[in-house]
Amino acid sequence: MNGLPENRAAKRAAADRSGGDGEVTWDTEPRTDDRLARPDRIAVIGIGLLGGSFALAARQIWPAVKVVGVSRSLQTRNEAIGHGVATEVTEDLEQACEGCDWIVVATPVDAIAALVVRAAAASPATCRIIDVGSTKSRIVDAVGCVPAAAAKFVATHPIAGGEKSGPRHARSDLFRGRVTVLTPDRQTPRSLVADAAALWRRFGSRVVEMGPKEHDEALAAISHVPHLVASALALLPSSSQLELVGSGWLDTTRVASGSAELWTAICRENCEAIATELDRAAAGLSEMSAALRAGDFDRLTSLLIAAKAARDEVADRRPPHSSTCGKSSID
Repeated sequence: MNGLPENRAAKRAAADRSGGDGEVTWDTEPRTDDRLARPDRIAVIGIGLLGGSFALAARQIWPAVKVVGVSRSLQTRNEAIGHGVATEVTEDLEQACEGCDWIVVATPVDAIAALVVRAAAASPATCRIIDVGSTKSRIVDAVGCVPAAAAKFVATHPIAGGEKSGPRHARSDLFRGRVTVLTPDRQTPRSLVADAAALWRRFGSRVVEMGPKEHDEALAAISHVPHLVASALALLPSSSQLELVGSGWLDTTRVASGSAELWTAICRENCEAIATELDRAAAGLSEMSAALRAGDFDRLTSLLIAAKAARDEVADRRPPHSSTCGKSSID
């Protein structure tokens, strides 16, 4: 049995489009929506790379908007002000949320649900709350248990980011040309989903809507397992062998430079899907190993050709600046 993917994403997408909770809806083109009114005040809870980039994008589109960055770290708060990311900063979440039109929660995934609940309690009835976490099922379920919070919240995930963290690395164009996934559940108000989609389109994203479970399964395959594999590859060479590494090893292991604490939180939140996809990756490696031991280089060549075609197809349709799946920090 071939342990490598057989265009499963395409098969799942076709099945998802048949309707029900797994339905996937894509924008045909990024566009600007007239429904999105100019906000007066936005709070960004966790003003690191993603949160800071959200703040910069908002300030570029609406120069008069007040953006309040929330962080427990004095250094991060100072960086956010010093780099022009936020107009003001605080460590007081409740104070930051007062009078807000939008709140974005950009902390590690295991903290998001509790912070959404706190933000909902401290913000006006008309406030809309989104997140940028790369796992969704547990967040959506936890917020859904608090109706007052669920009425304001739609889970979102911009697939953008990088291995560097902190507001000094934020940039206003980070979400341009990227996919942002919305994962509402049945109780999420459709008007809120429409507003969140309009916001991300204004930032230049292409929006896709799917269920939280489908999102987590997909991200396990395209982001979470690749990070673990990169980490394993980083540990493969001996100390003497590391003296010989070149750009290939550095490129392949780049994401292993991400925060260990952040990635442990992601794995904890999406452990079942990650374990399943990790087993599939291991099966693919075992198939390559078996081909080598058997001297079946025709089989090995076919696997390498299939992998190259899959990678090249995606690379050819990517925007010019590189990016990885979005990971927020606790800054």
